[in-house]
Amino acid sequence: MKQKLVIIWPFSDGCTYSVDVPTPFLAKSLEDALFEFELACEKTTKDEFGYIKKFMFAGVEFHRSDFIVKEQYYPPVILTVDDWFKEVK
Repeated sequence: MKQKLVIIWPFSDGCTYSVDVPTPFLAKSLEDALFEFELACEKTTKDEFGYIKKFMFAGVEFHRSDFIVKEQYYPPVILTVDDWFKEVK
């Protein structure tokens, strides 16, 4: 049975605003989701013009550069739906 999770990721225009976007999705487990996200992020490479490509996870397109800076990985927040509801009260 799959677990109901929420990934919380930052969205910004890079200048005037930033907002955390919660997106629900299903995964085998919280640990599996964290592992799969990191794997998808690390497998992403640069395109022919030297720009970092985007990758898909949980139906959302992410930019690798939002999570890997100078080869250091910064994971997103992934919570169970129940924990997310506790956090937003």
